[in-house]
Amino acid sequence: MPHVASYILLVHAAEQRLADALELVGRAHGDDAELVQTTRHLAERSRQQVAALTPVLDQYRDRRDEHAAHEPERFFSEPIAQARTGPIGKLRDLQDLLALTAFVNSTWTVVDQGAKAMKDERLKAVCEHALQVNEQEARWLRTHLKAAAPQALLLAQ
Repeated sequence: MPHVASYILLVHAAEQRLADALELVGRAHGDDAELVQTTRHLAERSRQQVAALTPVLDQYRDRRDEHAAHEPERFFSEPIAQARTGPIGKLRDLQDLLALTAFVNSTWTVVDQGAKAMKDERLKAVCEHALQVNEQEARWLRTHLKAAAPQALLLAQ
């Protein structure tokens, strides 16, 4: 069970990082109203997942062993520290968001499987809802990436 605690901490941090990255990218590309509004909305949904996980995190936090105490930092995806500019920059930022969303999704999946194995219905419910939200985020990002790609690749200076 100590590794379940590590993954709960990991998904908590990853979801928070996703929310921060969504806000950063939205602010950086103010010329795209849909991007600004949707990333703000998706960031809020990610923060809601963080809030929903917090009581469960508090329940599991003390169950980590010495080995697990540093585990999340060792396999964390890189954060988006600075958004890029221009059409190609927006395209790359969307790719980064999609990669981070995939990381968050795979981590929620691992935690969900642990919740099912432990028969922790509360954690399972949080995971299932978070996975649904994450899938919606990924769909929107893929759609926006597809729409932005032709303009960025063929029309950008």
